[in-house]
Amino acid sequence: MSGDTIRVCEGDYTENTLTINVSVTITGPGATTADDGVAIVHHGGGSSALIDIRADGVTLEGLDLDLTPPSGFTADTLGIASAANYVTIQDNEIHNATSLAVSAHWTPTPTNVSILRNNVHDNGPGGIACYCDDSGLWSNTVDAGGGTALSLNGDRGTIGGNVVTNGLVIAAGNDLVVQDNQISAGTANSTLSVSGNPVTVTNNNLSDAISYGIDASPGMVSGTSLTIGRNTFTQVRIPICLADWDPSDGLAVTATIGGSPAEANTFVDSGGTLGDLSYLVEMDGPTAGVNAEHNNWGLCTAAEIEQEIYHQVDDPAQGLVDFEPFIAPGSCSAPTPTPTPTPTPGLTPEPTPDLTPTPTRAVTIPAQGWANFAWTGASSAQEVVDCFGEDKIAVMYRLNAETQAFERWVRGREELSTMGDVAQFDALLALNGSGESATCEMPDPSPVSPRTLIIPANSWANFAWTGFTSAQEVADCFGEGKIAVMYRLDAGSQSFQRWIGGREDLSNVEDVARFDVLLAVNASGEP
Repeated sequence: MSGDTIRVCEGDYTENTLTINVSVTITGPGATTADDGVAIVHHGGGSSALIDIRADGVTLEGLDLDLTPPSGFTADTLGIASAANYVTIQDNEIHNATSLAVSAHWTPTPTNVSILRNNVHDNGPGGIACYCDDSGLWSNTVDAGGGTALSLNGDRGTIGGNVVTNGLVIAAGNDLVVQDNQISAGTANSTLSVSGNPVTVTNNNLSDAISYGIDASPGMVSGTSLTIGRNTFTQVRIPICLADWDPSDGLAVTATIGGSPAEANTFVDSGGTLGDLSYLVEMDGPTAGVNAEHNNWGLCTAAEIEQEIYHQVDDPAQGLVDFEPFIAPGSCSAPTPTPTPTPTPGLTPEPTPDLTPTPTRAVTIPAQGWANFAWTGASSAQEVVDCFGEDKIAVMYRLNAETQAFERWVRGREELSTMGDVAQFDALLALNGSGESATCEMPDPSPVSPRTLIIPANSWANFAWTGFTSAQEVADCFGEGKIAVMYRLDAGSQSFQRWIGGREDLSNVEDVARFDVLLAVNASGEP
């Protein structure tokens, strides 16, 4: 009768399809931690589903469902089919189905379905599918055999605390949360596919994917707004792919990846190798910019990270991914500079000797490479990039030492560009996004009086040196013991040379030439 509890004792049972059409609780020995045996229910034929739930308010728990097809049975076997509301399926072991372990799906869409703490294995390939609203898939252990382990299609739902091997997880709908899961793709190739508005993906461990970690695309009737924070990606070829195959249809894909130190994502042994076609973040259609600040990309320099993000710098049709500042992994030998751009107007570089006439100076940036150089004229940012050749410079940064923020110029995107005019001796970090080297003959510098650069306490500055001295003399110019470390980018090798105070064994910057650009940190408590 409705409201009753049916207790299934330890034993070995064979059932044709069991249809539940009243609100009951069916509970087996596995519903508690007591050592009271196992109730194994074998699929005996009938229809595909061993158990078919048609009534609201049903709880099914503590059973061992063996879905091995009986002799002569030609249809696929399915564990539990549910077409009702307020259904709880928990603490069951479900195995040997030739299709899914659990399928909750009907018209109208079921609501308030909870599927939790089930052990699902040796099925399908496949696992648990819930086309439900206001529902959740919690703390299940699923080996999907290379298929879809968990699928939640509906609004206001949660996929949380599950352990998945050899499986893909799908979250499609609005107001969804995917949190605290361990998902290893294995033979499923990818770990998580998401669409909907909004979808929050937080505190998951995603691993062993030869395709994607998070594959995001627009929903059928809405765009996708995605927040990705506090996740760890381990050995994932492309950890995050944001795809929008038709940006003109109004169903946009937007995302925040990290965005603050508290929401930092961590990338471990992911994104392939530098220079290949596997990226840590791949933009494939979305035109909106992405805030991807404060993540640990597993790389030590901005130049390396730039190579591992496919975005507007590589294709002007894509949105721009802002990954500055970033968190350097502990394996880096010294503090790593963020973008490595340069000081703003008004904070001209440090005191150096008066300029004397110099020969014409040229700066060459390798194809797909970065250079940190001193501009010796006074012009607009556009004039600076045009000097290297039309459409060669993709993006350019300048560090404001006072605010510790980066100004940027982005090719063809005035709405994203924040860099004003460029003054004489401003230090700039530019990326040559073309397939050939880019060379600019720098303007002849005008005579100037000695200049002063102030680096705030515990802050960075990127500046042009205008004398010929040793690195030690440059550091001493700011005051004894104040400069902790300095970097100089070698455009030819795309690597940073460094000077570390008191550590000659770790330093490889010796003499500093006129117009060399240095990135220095004042580690003292005063300017």
